[in-house]
Amino acid sequence: MLPSENTSLQARISSISRLPYTNYIKTDANGVTPAMRFGLARGPVKFEDILYFWPWK
Repeated sequence: MLPSENTSLQARISSISRLPYTNYIKTDANGVTPAMRFGLARGPVKFEDILYFWPWK
């Protein structure tokens, strides 16, 4: 079976890729992300920072 035929896999991948956006990038009216409210981030994160993250920099 091809990955394109497996809709369950596509749903999982799309939900995983949506996680950083909703928790670290998208801000509310006050400029606060959900990750900031829970103490996981100090500020909103740019999409490029997540995309090109390299921990050994």
